[in-house]
Amino acid sequence: MVIDLNRHISNRINNCKPIFPIWIKWDYLRQLFIMPNGTTEAGIKAAAEEYYRNLSSYPYQVYMNWASLDRGNILYSDKKFVELLYEENNDIFTDLRKVTDAGNVSKSGIYEFLDNSEKTEIIVDCENSDPYKLYATLKNLDQQKLLGKIAKIILIDDVNTTPAWGILQDFTDFEIQHEVVERLKENKSLVDMTLSALTSIEHYENGVDSFVLASSDSDYWALVSAMKSRIKEQHSQGHNVTQG
Repeated sequence: MVIDLNRHISNRINNCKPIFPIWIKWDYLRQLFIMPNGTTEAGIKAAAEEYYRNLSSYPYQVYMNWASLDRGNILYSDKKFVELLYEENNDIFTDLRKVTDAGNVSKSGIYEFLDNSEKTEIIVDCENSDPYKLYATLKNLDQQKLLGKIAKIILIDDVNTTPAWGILQDFTDFEIQHEVVERLKENKSLVDMTLSALTSIEHYENGVDSFVLASSDSDYWALVSAMKSRIKEQHSQGHNVTQG
């Protein structure tokens, strides 16, 4: 039975590749699921002996093909896991921005911002943002605090950007509104104008009082300034609106 199971895993494990981020080397991940010589009696016996001899070292006491079992909790954080995974393959993982957790000061600021708001939405400029970084940031925050305050995430996407934004839909519990914007001509994107228009609609028509904007485009400063001015005006008129 174990031989058959190992054979099925070996034949089908590549079907799982789309589940994982494209920036991590699939060959390194793949081998974690493959028992060495797992289609032979000798291979199964060797793996079983190794497993039971080091049972407490396996994450959740579940078997995986991992030689260095003396490295503590290898799933303690994405950073630790990926660094050890690459080290195990005589490689070095260098893009730590994809796995580094937000600092305590940043988290505190985000929680305070959400506490002072009534209804928050995350607006994402998909042309100028990284889906994996945003996903990692959200997953490293207190989900209960986020889910209670963030009404939804709006993705403003160009037809030519990466399909990886589906990771938010597949692996988070937030409501996702995915707006794919066509181009009027090849070299002209309408993402920034669409994002500004939808932000205004969400504020004036749907009562959203705070926004988290994910983008590296400084052109949105005009939108940020305009929204701040409008919120200050509403405060002066006695409206219960949170500045954000």
